Amino acid sequence: MAESRQPRRILRAEDFFQDCKASFRDALAATETGETHSLRLAELDVTLRFAGGESASLVLPALRHLLRKDSAEDAIEISIWDPSSGGTPLPPCPWNPDDHLSRGDVRGYDSPEWKVAYGLGVNVLSLWSAPQRRGLFHPFAPREIPRVYFGSPLLHLLQWIAPLADRQLVHAGAVARGDDALLLVGKGGAGKSTTALACLHGGMEYLADDYCLIGSSPEPRVHSVYSSGKIRPHHLAELPDLEPLVANHQELDREKALLFLEPHFAERIRPSARLRGIVLPRVTEQDHSSFEPAPRPLALRILAASSLFQLAGADASSFHAIATLVRHLPVYQLNAGRDLKSIAPVMDELLDELRSRP
Repeated sequence: MAESRQPRRILRAEDFFQDCKASFRDALAATETGETHSLRLAELDVTLRFAGGESASLVLPALRHLLRKDSAEDAIEISIWDPSSGGTPLPPCPWNPDDHLSRGDVRGYDSPEWKVAYGLGVNVLSLWSAPQRRGLFHPFAPREIPRVYFGSPLLHLLQWIAPLADRQLVHAGAVARGDDALLLVGKGGAGKSTTALACLHGGMEYLADDYCLIGSSPEPRVHSVYSSGKIRPHHLAELPDLEPLVANHQELDREKALLFLEPHFAERIRPSARLRGIVLPRVTEQDHSSFEPAPRPLALRILAASSLFQLAGADASSFHAIATLVRHLPVYQLNAGRDLKSIAPVMDELLDELRSRP
């Protein structure tokens, strides 16, 4: 939806959703290459339906660890198409350019039943209908979007879907050993991704480096969403088994390296694990890594701010879900040393300590 597209008429969110759904149906009828994939996300069954085009090859790599052979009759459906799919173009957007809000929300198009998000920088439209349990996802120029964006595709839709399983999408990483996990919390640049990938390289199990689902009932638990990772290119020399997985070599002068991990690490990507604690990574100049207790209010402030300010539709209930989780878990600071190989042993040591507690 280029910025040159001007609104022709004022539409309710419900009417705009119906018009966009009709565009998808036309695209599906026009293509001979439609495909359907089933996901299991936390306790939710999700069907991704592609109407040909270029989107499937971009959306699926980060979600392959969630794919299932069988589909559920009551699955949530997300319809995905782009202009190369054919069919009727999307209707003009029924809002003005100054109605775009910083998180991707669109002023006047956010309610419990109907939600719209538009990514200005990437030209992507996401819509959600709670009554129909259906989402729509339309990138207007998929090949012009930086590849690193597709390390976490469908982000707004998954944020809106998560409450159906009493889960909350958060900006955090997670690593595990068996069914015991640590949540990695920090603002952008704090070292979440580097810590998560260093743990994977060191033999631990991986759930996320940037976004995951959390829940507190019946116990604190984390669920994987994406089997991708992002790391600064200069760290690849220290974690050499990750370098062959880089998917965006042409963007490394301006973006992090995007890694799709499932083909190489399928057996060590966990779908979910019990949370034992929260870790706040901090990059240091010391040689080796260490950990120390940290205040719980600090973890709440960082996790709430970095999550709620990024996710369209996040509200007071989102904050409550985050606060409830943090209240149940001990918090530590990871002093990440320059030797990335020292991170995994320290995280294992912390998990051993937490397992010994009643």
